[in-house]
Amino acid sequence: MKYIFIFLLILTLLPIKTFANHANIKINNTEITVEIADTPKLKRKGLMFRKYLPEKNGMIFLFDKPQKTNFWMKNVNFPLDLIFIYKNKIIKIYKKLPPCKSKHCPIYPSKVLTECVIELNGGFCQKYGIQVGQKIIFDKRLENLVKNLQNYNKGIKL
Repeated sequence: MKYIFIFLLILTLLPIKTFANHANIKINNTEITVEIADTPKLKRKGLMFRKYLPEKNGMIFLFDKPQKTNFWMKNVNFPLDLIFIYKNKIIKIYKKLPPCKSKHCPIYPSKVLTECVIELNGGFCQKYGIQVGQKIIFDKRLENLVKNLQNYNKGIKL
């Protein structure tokens, strides 16, 4: 009986932990749930080794300060669209990037300063009419994370 109680307790805690790493965004009136990659470990791993990504789900990479950045598709098992964002606006999109299993994978650079990058299933941008220049709407939690990063880099700690 004791073990059943512990098992049930663990089950009730799992969704809370999972929810804590997710947020919602809206692009072109399309709501998307994103997993937040805000630590070096999560940023390094990204979507590598995953079998699939559910529809209208993705991963958002938050950076400590605006920067030029590079992405690759090493050990990713399905095509992705990459969306580069600066000041809540899409500044660059790579569409339907193929998975890479070799040692030397192509690099996909932002070429300009970016504050965050969103990875979505390949073809998502085309299917939902997502284009360069469109605004990103963050939910309150993600908006606060982004503001905290921006203010931290201006020397204002919240």
